Amino acid sequence: MPIPSQRHPEAAAALERHIAWMHRTGLLAGETTVARYRSWHPEDVAARWFHACGSPDLDLGCNFVGWFCTFDDQFDGTLGRDPQTVLAHIETLRELVHSAPGTTLRGAPPVAVAFADLWAREQEGMSPAWRSRAVRHWDQYLQAQVQEAVHRRDAVWPGVEEYLQLRYTSGFMPPLWDAVERIWRCEVPAAAYDSPLLRTMRDAANQNINIVNDVYSLAKEEAHGDRHNLVLVLERQEACSRADALRTAYGMINDWMQEFLTSEAQLPLLYDTLAMPAPARASVSTPAVDRDLHVRDAVCRR
Repeated sequence: MPIPSQRHPEAAAALERHIAWMHRTGLLAGETTVARYRSWHPEDVAARWFHACGSPDLDLGCNFVGWFCTFDDQFDGTLGRDPQTVLAHIETLRELVHSAPGTTLRGAPPVAVAFADLWAREQEGMSPAWRSRAVRHWDQYLQAQVQEAVHRRDAVWPGVEEYLQLRYTSGFMPPLWDAVERIWRCEVPAAAYDSPLLRTMRDAANQNINIVNDVYSLAKEEAHGDRHNLVLVLERQEACSRADALRTAYGMINDWMQEFLTSEAQLPLLYDTLAMPAPARASVSTPAVDRDLHVRDAVCRR
């Protein structure tokens, strides 16, 4: 990854606030569970994605990571092979997505209680156009969980192209891109967001991250008999060895990285073409922050 890595200096303090939030919402209970969760270092993910945000925004980033880990992991076992049960789980969340900010559901499970809090905070200061887009991305992500459950139940082996299409929406990236705009306290102008260049950058970053995750989670998915992993799909479709499948996956990851970097170099031309003023350009590229780590201008990075 030829991109400099930066880390928020408040990561350790943010972790303690995050653990407290996980307790309040019911996502964490018991010392053993907490110790195991700490070993995942969820704060490190947020501290690198949001390395120069103010403390409340870093906390929101940490809570996004924690919620996603909890929500996603529940489908690793038998639940992930029962489409009707998965549908019941996501319908509660979809109801919240389509409700007014601050809506809570009586008797909702912890994952829905936590989501209601996240969704209300995520919408603060964002435009109706952003909200409409975010709702669409949440819908797509949640509905993709049902499709994956159907595949598991029916022992379906998707082809590579079908798998990549499903992975695009079943991965967490589109909702997270929307959250990035909120957490960095920016909103990308519609003309830039909808441009072919930024679409290419989002697509490349989305699949790069998804398939890096596939490589890292290969052992877990194979142990659970879950076929939703590009390496496993490549092995079957290409009738190749594990080593060859991994080499192919690495090549795809590198290609997406290069596509992102090549597109990023064209951003100045896009700005000029759209006659974007400096604040709007900042919403697409480099963060501008002061030494107290409070966002000074509208900023958003990758």
